Amino acid sequence: MTAINTLETFVEQNKGRDDNIDDIGRIEIEKLLQTAHAYNLKNKNNLSNAVTVSKLKTLKKYIPNYKPSRKEFNIIQELGEGNYSRVVAVQHVVTKERFALKIIEKKKCHDLAKRQHPNVWNEIEMEKKILGERLWNYDDVDDNGNKKLSWCRRIVHLYHTFQDYG
Repeated sequence: MTAINTLETFVEQNKGRDDNIDDIGRIEIEKLLQTAHAYNLKNKNNLSNAVTVSKLKTLKKYIPNYKPSRKEFNIIQELGEGNYSRVVAVQHVVTKERFALKIIEKKKCHDLAKRQHPNVWNEIEMEKKILGERLWNYDDVDDNGNKKLSWCRRIVHLYHTFQDYG
């Protein structure tokens, strides 16, 4: 982790500067950082796709055939808890992007469906479907004064879903 932190600091400090390092050196340092991330992810987080994950620049873009894993995120803090789920703030280990992660426990849903809320599974699927749709608006204006298409800012966006045994 010390090597990764040192390399990340160096890359950040030398972004856009031409006097310290040439392009070939910058590319080599970024490759070294990627290799260090892959090694760390494979050993610490036990990820089978560590090389793929280490190449990621952002999770906010659709990447074909890529599904993130819970092991790729570090929990920062708990934001809230409901009947059958809780929401936590997480940070991706490579991209350093922050997300809100909703954790739905299957056991709680199963118990809730038996006791008092038989439509809990349907409710989860509807939420997933609605948040997964990209809702667009034309409120933004570009430099030429033309309206441009953008995501609604006040709507939560669903980037990825994944599940494990629990």
